Amino acid sequence: MEWTDDVSRGAWIGERTRWGSTVTGTVPAGYPMYARVFHPVPVSWVATDPEQIAAMPVPPERPDELRDAPRYTEEQWTWARAAEALGTTMHATARIGSAIDVDSTLVGGTREAISAVARSAAVEALVVRPDDDLSAFADHVDG
Repeated sequence: MEWTDDVSRGAWIGERTRWGSTVTGTVPAGYPMYARVFHPVPVSWVATDPEQIAAMPVPPERPDELRDAPRYTEEQWTWARAAEALGTTMHATARIGSAIDVDSTLVGGTREAISAVARSAAVEALVVRPDDDLSAFADHVDG
């Protein structure tokens, strides 16, 4: 890759990006396939169940008398796990978060690349269509 100050090379992005809250409002139209890659959900909680506490590692600096005490913990959950904890299911057009704390990244690419992303165990991703609406008003499954 070489540096260039010729901004006209990026004109195709503006020409293919649609106005609105659809997938192609963020990623240019024209890719064979698109995916929505969900960011991990930071979850913090206090473990009070004795079995949970017993299964947690004890920091070496923690005194023995506090070994069984409730513990504050932080984890990274998938959105599917968070949805399950809330008694619902995750789907491609669900909107979670806001413009400030974006919940996902949209990507476009070849069918092979996007299929690989969607199947990957390393990330949580769902295939989306270019015209899928991701606005707050588009989630008709969870309301």
